[in-house]
This record gives sequence, structure tokens and C-alpha cells, in this order.
Amino acid sequence: VQPPIPVITGLALTNGVLNVMFAGGELETAPTILGTWTGTGNSSGQHSEPVAGTTNKFFRVRGP
Repeated sequence: VQPPIPVITGLALTNGVLNVMFAGGELETAPTILGTWTGTGNSSGQHSEPVAGTTNKFFRVRGP
């Protein structure tokens, strides 16, 4: 059995809150596409955070 492929499966912006749906690993964030990438500790498949007043943020999923 192969592990799931790390992937962002969806994004939704509702009332100023960004919802990121993902599978296959831990969600990571960075201020630029080049990094530095930081683990969120979240591998649940869903992440939400407010976007008002924030700077750019990039997301990726890092597999096992």
C-alpha cells in the first residue's frame, strides 16, 4: 500500500477566513514561495485562519 500523495485539495474564503483542505501529510506555511517553510503540526486535512491584516502566506503539504 502506497502512502497518499501530499496535495492541497481545496481552498475557500468565507467571511475573511481562509480554509485550506489537504491530504497526505503535514501542512506547512511560508512567507514566500521559496520558503523558509514551517510545519503547522496539522495533518488533519483542514486548516482555517483569518486573513485580515496579514501579509502573503504560501501553503504546501509535506508527505511522510
